[in-house]
Amino acid sequence: MKPQTPSGFKPHTTQRISRRLARDANPDARIRFRLLGHEAPEARWGRAADLGPGGTCLVCDAENEVGDHLALEIHVAGHPPMPALARVLRCEKSTDGFRCGLEFLWLEQTDQDCLTGLATQDDTPPPPPRF
Repeated sequence: MKPQTPSGFKPHTTQRISRRLARDANPDARIRFRLLGHEAPEARWGRAADLGPGGTCLVCDAENEVGDHLALEIHVAGHPPMPALARVLRCEKSTDGFRCGLEFLWLEQTDQDCLTGLATQDDTPPPPPRF
């Protein structure tokens, strides 16, 4: 006899949601950013999606040009602010503003280690079951 499963149940759904949360991770991660090399633009706020030690996706209301350099202050809940310098690799209009792919040019090693820990926290698959 085949075991009964609830209607619409997909065993991989939880794993897919976990990966999605890890990819758009850290809803509490906010970024204060300022464009460098121009006449004193004011700092603005955005949020981080896909935050890791090498870069992030900055979701904001400002369009940035590919190649622009930004001074960042990354705010992650439970951690002190992390200063960084980044270069814009891409910037696309989206339903929630602009999504800008950033590559970190400078970030303290301790902050890189912190972001590595945050990135792997939710992305680590559970160990296989033992029989």
